Amino acid sequence: MPTVSDLSYTDSTGGETAQFSIDLNSLLSTKPHVYQLLGCNQPNADCDTLMGWLRAKVIAKTNLIVENPTSQSFIRKINPNTNDTVFKFANWWHSTFDTTSCTDREYYYYFNLADSAMRNYLDSGQFVFNLTACCSSDDSLLHTL
Repeated sequence: MPTVSDLSYTDSTGGETAQFSIDLNSLLSTKPHVYQLLGCNQPNADCDTLMGWLRAKVIAKTNLIVENPTSQSFIRKINPNTNDTVFKFANWWHSTFDTTSCTDREYYYYFNLADSAMRNYLDSGQFVFNLTACCSSDDSLLHTL
């Protein structure tokens, strides 16, 4: 799991941002028929359309936020033939707390596996999210994480 060791915040410019990416690396396709769990009754190589939802969870501790949850968390894939980057944004997301405060929170992102090309995203994509430093209303906390 990625960690943040040095993001700082200043009152005048706001916080620094770090981008993290987690390779999906065919996590599900290591067994020949594992996509049966997602509605496919054929070997993995023949499964283009899946069923169900993929949930991604981002945990942000105090003084860290996903500043723009709608646009700063997504799945991306680079087409090996053209080097074009394609993005898949969540169909739906929510957070455990108000997204404007700087307290501990969890963000949940839901991707519909039946959407076009989700199989390709699962096999060779990355889940990407940005964490941004913010300042808690508790003045006793340091401004550097």
